[in-house]
Amino acid sequence: MYRYYLRQVVVGDYLRPVRTPLGIAQVQVGVPPGRWTGRGLAGLGLRFGAIVTEDELCQLFGQGRHPHGDWLVAEALAAGKKPAVAARAGKLGRAVEVTGADLVFRPQPTIQLLWALGEEETRRVIEGAHERAIEATLAWIEDHAATIRVGAQGRYPTRPVHGLAFARFRHYESRAGTPLLHDHVLVSLRGLRPDGTWGGVPLCSSSRWRVSLLVMSAGEGDAVGASSGGPKARAVEEWRDVYDLLDAVRQRPNAWVRNGSLQELAVMMFGYHLALQVHDVDEAFEFHRGSGGFASWLGRARGWSMATGWDAAIMENLPGEPPLDAFFRLVDEYREFAGQPGS
Repeated sequence: MYRYYLRQVVVGDYLRPVRTPLGIAQVQVGVPPGRWTGRGLAGLGLRFGAIVTEDELCQLFGQGRHPHGDWLVAEALAAGKKPAVAARAGKLGRAVEVTGADLVFRPQPTIQLLWALGEEETRRVIEGAHERAIEATLAWIEDHAATIRVGAQGRYPTRPVHGLAFARFRHYESRAGTPLLHDHVLVSLRGLRPDGTWGGVPLCSSSRWRVSLLVMSAGEGDAVGASSGGPKARAVEEWRDVYDLLDAVRQRPNAWVRNGSLQELAVMMFGYHLALQVHDVDEAFEFHRGSGGFASWLGRARGWSMATGWDAAIMENLPGEPPLDAFFRLVDEYREFAGQPGS
């Protein structure tokens, strides 16, 4: 992933010329340099707001080492350490295959249009709200999503000491060259344990966190862009409620759940509900797995047991129908029964 970043993302999604230094390539295409952010910078010897260098990207994300690993190893050798001992100075725990995760933040389409066509003052206000939305979302990741395992056999989850490190890259255009304000954020999935050792942070392994992040980023953008007493956080791309999320899944199921998994969709619904709670959003949620409006209606209308959740009940009682197709057909029936607006 870091090679893709070095070839394209760090230079505004343009193809970086071979052997062109990173700073020069960024100036040539008109994008600002990447900047470090996050509470975990101090543990890596990085400074908040400092420019992200190519060598730091290569070592932290390409090799899974300390971003100044080569310097630390050289310092240890100069101090008389044996090569095998000195090599450990540049490591961040055991070697891992997944060293980072890529997040992309961009305002919803109507705000993008206002930013692209607005006056300079309007653009500054939108960019300021965009900045605050990113900061709030990254802080939420550190407070709620990032965990690291401690204890015998990694039995206990805890928060990484000091938080995480993020490399942010601001873009002003899409790949097609049209105006598009957005930020790529590369998340280091290495965290410091309370005992001073480093370990992996499985941040984005769960559908519930992916949906929570989607709602979090869009919701914070709405909140910071509104005046005091304005509307509460809304869902991604101007979603009004959970049914807009379900409509998006219906239109592009493979982009949301793997192999048409109804169980994964149920976990995603849990993530949506979790995000509503985090933001104190006043929205009725009817898709609790074993209770709530949808499950209760299924139990009454079909006589199915909800002991293992509506997802398991659908798969058990409608084995001849693709699970997602059956779910959306039943959702349509439930919406009609409950008087919800149509798709």
